[in-house]
Amino acid sequence: MNAADDAWLLMTSLVFAERQSLTQAAAELGLTGLQAQALVLLDPAAPAPAMQDLAEWLACEPSNLTHLVNRLQSLGYVERVPHPTNRRMKTLRLTTEGVKARSRALLPLLTAPAALRALPREDQEALRGILSRIHTVPRGLRPPADTG
Repeated sequence: MNAADDAWLLMTSLVFAERQSLTQAAAELGLTGLQAQALVLLDPAAPAPAMQDLAEWLACEPSNLTHLVNRLQSLGYVERVPHPTNRRMKTLRLTTEGVKARSRALLPLLTAPAALRALPREDQEALRGILSRIHTVPRGLRPPADTG
C-alpha cells in the first residue's frame, strides 16, 4: 500500500469506529441510520428537494424511499409538498420538529471523536488543511453560523 491508501484506510477505520455514536443518535430519534441520513440531507436553508432527488442522493430506489419518507412523516419530521412546477412530483420539507431532529442527528457529525480532539492544535489544523484540499463539506452539513 502507498501512503494515500494508508491514509484512506485510517480515515475510514476511524469513521467506522465512531459509527456507534451515529447509530445511537439515529435510534434516539426513532430512526434507522438511512432514515437519519435522509433527515440530515434535507437542508432547511435550501429549497425543498424532490423525492426523486433524495432517492438519488441516498442511492436508493424510489419505492424504498417512499417507505423511508413515510417513517419520517409518521414521526412528524417531514411533510410532502406539491412540486412548484410539476404536479406529479412531491418535494420534502422539514417540519419544526424535523429541524430539531435534524440538529440532533447532525451532532455526532459535528463533534470530533476524542482521539482527534486529543491531538495538539497544530496537528488538528494541519489535518483540516490537508482534508480541505481534497474535499468540500456540502452546505447542508455545515454547522449554522454563530450569530451570537
